[in-house]
Amino acid sequence: MVSVLLFDLSLPFYLYSHRHWWHRLIEQQEIFSSLVWMHAGILLMMYGLYGAQIYTALKISKGDAEARAAHRAQGKVMLILRLFVILTGMLLAS
Repeated sequence: MVSVLLFDLSLPFYLYSHRHWWHRLIEQQEIFSSLVWMHAGILLMMYGLYGAQIYTALKISKGDAEARAAHRAQGKVMLILRLFVILTGMLLAS
């Protein structure tokens, strides 16, 4: 899970440094597309859920047994959000 988290956190830096985002978003005015904003919103939700997941993992490591259910539910939602981020990213890439 940590490797997936690190990959998801490093991917925007890779895209920023290796893709022509300025041309697509600003010059071609795709910034006004609702799909771009949907992708960004889902991505922010996923990063927020990563923070919540880290917080519950720390609670589990301190011995809080009730945090396991929350951590498991967050993991399931994380998979769904990650799927939506990948799908919207694929639509934006085409």
